[in-house]
Amino acid sequence: MATFTVENLRDDLSFGSNVRGVTWDVLADEDARQRLRDLIKERGLLVFKDMEPTAKMQVALSKVFGPLKD
Repeated sequence: MATFTVENLRDDLSFGSNVRGVTWDVLADEDARQRLRDLIKERGLLVFKDMEPTAKMQVALSKVFGPLKD
């Protein structure tokens, strides 16, 4: 199982999380993808830190949350 870490964006906020450790292995793991989908529903805002800074990675991450639109 691919793993990533989640922490509150700020302790005084009831929404938002920092997510670290999202890699290609995480995006290939359906359980991890579902955890990300559940997390966005639960926390409302996700800030991805320390990810590969490429357009290809951004597109792959975006597809976790639904189909892309032009």
